[in-house]
Amino acid sequence: MSVKSVSTAISDLVLAGCSFYAALNVFSVSRYASSGLVSIALAASFGVLKFGVVFPNIQQKVIRMHALLTWIASIVGIPFIAAGCCVHHHKSANAKFHLVSSITAVVLTLIDKTLKEKLTIAVSGLAVLGIIFATFTSSNFYSFVGALAYGFASAVKDISFASLPGVDWFHYILAGANILLMYGLIL
Repeated sequence: MSVKSVSTAISDLVLAGCSFYAALNVFSVSRYASSGLVSIALAASFGVLKFGVVFPNIQQKVIRMHALLTWIASIVGIPFIAAGCCVHHHKSANAKFHLVSSITAVVLTLIDKTLKEKLTIAVSGLAVLGIIFATFTSSNFYSFVGALAYGFASAVKDISFASLPGVDWFHYILAGANILLMYGLIL
């Protein structure tokens, strides 16, 4: 197992732990946001299995499951977090938009696989912008900074810094963003 694999397994573990923690804490406030955070936690948990523990007999299944759960977290999880933030800030029309865009993107991707990457980027990007809008207009500092961190995480995903691969920075920033979003919903 390479050093990169170990560091990525650790960053996935941190992301999974922070996401599960946030999901538990926001469950009573927002089932949508809690569901989205659980989807991120599940994807990160399979990342731990993919990068940290090698199961020779089922490793290919773990890799496929991690890819599937990562896609679900992007195309369903983040829009559900956005919907939860929008409902919390009394912007129900925006929440409905995020839920409908998510489900529509999933259906369109199942019909035409060539749309998968573009729809995933569009839906998750709109969800992050939706969180930024809802939290900025409601002066919710924690969630606003958390949403900005989501955007920043996407920007650093492919950049290595301080001997850590970009994907590790992505995981750590998302973990912090999820905690900030949690505080924005529960405070």
